[in-house]
Amino acid sequence: MTSDLDRQLRELPADSSTILVTTVTDIAEVARTTQESGTARNARILLLVARNELDALHRIPVGPNVIGYVSRDALTPADLTDALAQVAAGGVPMPPWLAEQLLSVWRTTPRTVRPAPRLTPREQEALVLLVDGFSNKQIGRRLNISDHGAKRLVGNILAKLDCPNRTSVATLALRDGLYDQCLQNARPLTR
Repeated sequence: MTSDLDRQLRELPADSSTILVTTVTDIAEVARTTQESGTARNARILLLVARNELDALHRIPVGPNVIGYVSRDALTPADLTDALAQVAAGGVPMPPWLAEQLLSVWRTTPRTVRPAPRLTPREQEALVLLVDGFSNKQIGRRLNISDHGAKRLVGNILAKLDCPNRTSVATLALRDGLYDQCLQNARPLTR
């Protein structure tokens, strides 16, 4: 990473309105610089990833600031614009090949038996919608609650499932059968 980029990172605001677009090879340096300087500490990170970087991707710690992934194999301005639009709508951009890879790893990883989380009926409805790809705003509309109420429900789900982000929740819910269980319990309104 160049000292020019290091300087630019240090000048970023420390709020969550900043979205950093970086690569797998630079993510550790970006994290170090933002932590040391205190700037852009809450910045959200959109990670550019290539198919040949999967091994490196598995080795880096993905914290809650990583909000999505964009394939850099054939990156176009439209791809980046689409990813940012997904983030703005509350989605998590991810190339299909990466989702398939992550799911195959999680499917073959031995499961640890843990007690089923105790989600309220409302949280179960929100979980179904979250896994189906709805944003907080869309969840709120579907459940006839405010955006803030939907955000609180999603936050409760993240906490109860001990997941750092929506993608982890969706993966865990599908892998462990929680999605199907919640889908059966959900009222017809959320289906």
